Amino acid sequence: MDVCLPQILNRTPIRKGKTMSTKIKTLDITNVGPIKTARITNLNNKTLVVVGGQNASGKSTVLNAISMALCGAKHDIDVPIHEGEAEARIVLETEQFTVSVVYTKKGRALQIKERPGFVKPKGGDQSFLNNLLGAPVDPLEFTRLKPDEQVKVIAELAGIDVDAVQEKIKDLETERRIIGREVTSKEGALQQFDIDMGDDEIPSKLIDTAELTQKLREANQHNRQADELKYQLERLNTQTESLTNRAKQLQDEYKQVRASLEECNKTGEALNAQISAFKFIETESIEHQINNATAINKRIEQSAERERMGAEAKQLKDQYDNFTLEINKLKASLTEIDPNAVKVPGLQIGDGCILLNGLPFTSASSAEQIKTSLAIAASKIGDCRVLTIKDGSLLDDNSFEYVRQFAEENDLLVLVEVVGNGDRADYIIREGKAFKNHAELNEEIAKEPEAGSQLDSFFGGIEIGNLDDAEPELVAK
Repeated sequence: MDVCLPQILNRTPIRKGKTMSTKIKTLDITNVGPIKTARITNLNNKTLVVVGGQNASGKSTVLNAISMALCGAKHDIDVPIHEGEAEARIVLETEQFTVSVVYTKKGRALQIKERPGFVKPKGGDQSFLNNLLGAPVDPLEFTRLKPDEQVKVIAELAGIDVDAVQEKIKDLETERRIIGREVTSKEGALQQFDIDMGDDEIPSKLIDTAELTQKLREANQHNRQADELKYQLERLNTQTESLTNRAKQLQDEYKQVRASLEECNKTGEALNAQISAFKFIETESIEHQINNATAINKRIEQSAERERMGAEAKQLKDQYDNFTLEINKLKASLTEIDPNAVKVPGLQIGDGCILLNGLPFTSASSAEQIKTSLAIAASKIGDCRVLTIKDGSLLDDNSFEYVRQFAEENDLLVLVEVVGNGDRADYIIREGKAFKNHAELNEEIAKEPEAGSQLDSFFGGIEIGNLDDAEPELVAK
C-alpha cells in the first residue's frame, strides 16, 4: 500500500489561479481496517491534531482514511473492511461538501453531497477531488527519500525535467569530447609546419616557373646573336689575314684586292660598333629564381595549408567552447528553483542530490530538514490544506513546536501520529476505537476485567486528567 508518498512523487506542480479553499470539519471512520469506530471533530478550528496509541492499535488508519476518502482507490489500505463486518465507511465532511466512501465485498462506492451554497463542477466525483483538493502529504517522508528521489521531488516542483536536462548534458559532453580530439589533432598538425623565410616576406601567390623558363629561353636566343656576330668577325679576321698575306705575296694583285680590303674594314668597323652597342640581359638572377621557385612555392603552399588548418582549429575550438557554455547553462538550470514553487531559501538541485545552503540536504540538521520538508509538503497540497505525519514520535519538543507554528502560520491542518498516550495526544486509539479524552478511555478500560491493574499498566504510573480541546494536564506521581 502506498498512502502518502505518491502525493510527493506523482502529483503535478501546484496549480495557478486557485479560487477555493476547503477545510475538513469532521472525519468519521466505521469498520475500516483495524478501526471499529472513530470520530474526529472540529478539525476546521484546529491546526495540529495528534493521534496517539500503541502499535497496531489503528492510529495509522485514521491518517490513511483521509487519503482513502480524497485520493481514490489507489490509496486504499490492503484490507479496508474490518474483520467480521460486511461493509466499511469513511465520511469526511468539509465546509463545502461531504465525501462518503463505502466499502463492500463488491468494491468501493464514492459519493459527494454538496452543502447549501456550493455547486460541484460537472464531471466525475473522483475527478473533482483530484483536480481541486490534491492529497494530504507526509513532510517527513521527504527526509527519508534517497537523494535521487529528493531531486525528482524538487525538480517536479520547479518544473525541471532533470532526466531530459542530464541526457542533453550527456549528449553535449560526448560531442564536445569528439571536437576536443579534433582540436588537439589540428593543433598538433600545425606544429609540424616549418616555415622559416628569414627576413624575406612570403609572396602572396605562387611563382610561375614556366614564365621564367620562357624568359630564359628568349634571353639565350637573343644572346646567341652576339655569338653569331663574333663567329662572323673571326671568319673575317681570318679572311683579312689571308688576304694580307696574299697581298704581300702578290704585290701585283694589290690594287685589285685593295677595294675588297677597304670594304672588309668598313664592315668590320660596323660589326665592332654593333658589338660595342649590344646590351646583354643578365640571366643569373633568373636562373636563381628558377632554382628557388620550388622551395618558395612549397613554403607558400605550407603557409596556405597552415592558415587553413588554423582556421579549422579555431572553428572547432569555438564549437568546443560553445558546447561548454551550453553545458554550464544546462547545469545551472538544475539549480534554479522557482521561489514561488518551493519557498525554501538556499534550496538547490546539486549533482545527484538536493543542496541546502550549498551543502547536501542529508548533512543539514534535523531541524533544518524538518523545516524544509514542511515547506515542500505545503507546496504540494491542494485546497484542503492537510498534512499528515506518520512518525511523529521521532519529533523532539522543538520540532513539534515548529510543526505547530508552521501549521498556524500557513493555515494548515496537520495530523500527527505518535506511539503512546502521552500529553501530546489529542485523540487516543485503543483496540479499534478513538477516544477524545482520557476520561473516555478510562471509562472504557474500567469496564474491562481487572480494570485497575490494566489501567496502571497502560499508563505506566501516570495520573491522567481530562483530555479535551484544551491542553491536557499530566501530573507525575
